[in-house]
Amino acid sequence: MGNRAQEIVNEVNDLIKEDALGLASDPRFFHEKVSTGSWILDDMLQGGYRMGRFNQFYGPEGVGKTLLVYYAIAEHQRYYEAKGEPKLSAFVDAEGSFDPEFAAALGS
Repeated sequence: MGNRAQEIVNEVNDLIKEDALGLASDPRFFHEKVSTGSWILDDMLQGGYRMGRFNQFYGPEGVGKTLLVYYAIAEHQRYYEAKGEPKLSAFVDAEGSFDPEFAAALGS
């Protein structure tokens, strides 16, 4: 089955003249992961947040979306600072709930 699947992928890519389609085992689809700060969430997400990807949090008001984002940013910063490669995180505050003092207290 695996060989036939790869043949189909190759045929489609040849047809559209781009290398756009791939199998899930393709190394292009593997991304570094950073902990969420929660071993339970890390387990659910199979290792944490995928870096270089858009991570969206949604749900009803008051369920902890903003808190998850604060923790995600803090973990991201800790991870890359420990590697000596500080990187930026972006927080799009669609609800107008950003609290800079609370975020700083969490390490964001």
